[in-house]
Amino acid sequence: MEQIRKRMEQLTDDELRKAVTVDADQYRPEAIPIAWEELRKRGVTDVPPAEVERVKARDRAKLTTGWITAYSVLMAVAALLTLWGIGNSGNVPGIVAGTVFVVAPDLLIAYGLLRRRAWAWSLNRVFLVISGFASTANMWPDLVLSLVGLIMAMGLWVLPNLVYFNKRRDLFH
Repeated sequence: MEQIRKRMEQLTDDELRKAVTVDADQYRPEAIPIAWEELRKRGVTDVPPAEVERVKARDRAKLTTGWITAYSVLMAVAALLTLWGIGNSGNVPGIVAGTVFVVAPDLLIAYGLLRRRAWAWSLNRVFLVISGFASTANMWPDLVLSLVGLIMAMGLWVLPNLVYFNKRRDLFH
């Protein structure tokens, strides 16, 4: 890190401007914040915002997004299957509660994720954690089985999806 800092200190103002904009992909990711820091330290504030936005857009374009669509479709299908299952139960209060607290939020989040909405990104994080705990609800009487199930749910489903969506936070507006 210190080597990068020393290298950035040796660059001219113009070279630093290029490092944070047009040449950003030629530097290590950890070098860019150091270059920005050096620009601020020198009082350089004339980096064109449009150029910075273009670089950010280029970085966003490098992220794959196929899983967002697949995840949203899976979420919608699971919600509809849940609705079908509780609809066949004949339990009217259960149908209403299931629709209001499970099916409707799932469909809303799936729609929002497909439309790349920031509110859906935020709600999905909550949904993921709740679904991790809920997936082990039938195991709760057996503490060991419940803990193993919770660890597996969090490790195999919740955490990978949280990481995936966190990396793509800028895609949601």
